[in-house]
Amino acid sequence: DMAGSGITVMTIALPDLTHYQITPQSTDVIEDAVTWMSAQPDLAPDGRIGILGISFAGGLSIVAAGRPTVRDKITFVMSFGGHGDLPRTLKYLVTGQAPYVDGLVTPPPHDYGVAVISYAAADRIVPAEQMQPLRDGIGTFLLASQLTLVNMDEANATFAKAREMARGLPEPSATYLTWVNDRNVKKLGPLLAPQVAAFSSDPAASAERAPSPPSAPVYLLHRSADTVIPAAESVLLAD
Repeated sequence: DMAGSGITVMTIALPDLTHYQITPQSTDVIEDAVTWMSAQPDLAPDGRIGILGISFAGGLSIVAAGRPTVRDKITFVMSFGGHGDLPRTLKYLVTGQAPYVDGLVTPPPHDYGVAVISYAAADRIVPAEQMQPLRDGIGTFLLASQLTLVNMDEANATFAKAREMARGLPEPSATYLTWVNDRNVKKLGPLLAPQVAAFSSDPAASAERAPSPPSAPVYLLHRSADTVIPAAESVLLAD
């Protein structure tokens, strides 16, 4: 819609996010993209651009927009359903606990969240030789979840493939993939809770922890019923 209205738009698929991992390197990629695009006269005649980050890319975009290399090249940064603090958001996904914000009722977390965290934490919850097969199984489940948006027949076939993969895994991977396939947040949550802090504490992954805020205006938009990143994140980030 934005491109159709005459605005030049570049979309990028952040490599780590497309592999279900929220990492500080994604912030570096956003910074690099801003550096490149703002230097293209045909795309950014005045050398400045805006950033729109959706979901976890929202918080990462705010961090990137505050970095000295690009802060003067940005006209605005918008976080659409993004996070302020990554550890706090991941804690919500595995425990259902989110900070209280007056006027907001936080819904239970979506099971998709624990599946993504299980993928990222696979190297910490199973023996090394089981890590990649477990990730392959979880990745198949996550792909099936995406396919539900476009083709239910293909989605159901992919869900069935993930269940078949679980039957061929050794323990404990077989049990963990079965919990993912069964959307068993109650079992996965306690397993993953101790792992959350280990891969989420870097300031480059949380807008609230960024060394410097953007100099450009920051816009925050959030759906109150978000079940992956609770709307409280945007309220706390605004504060």
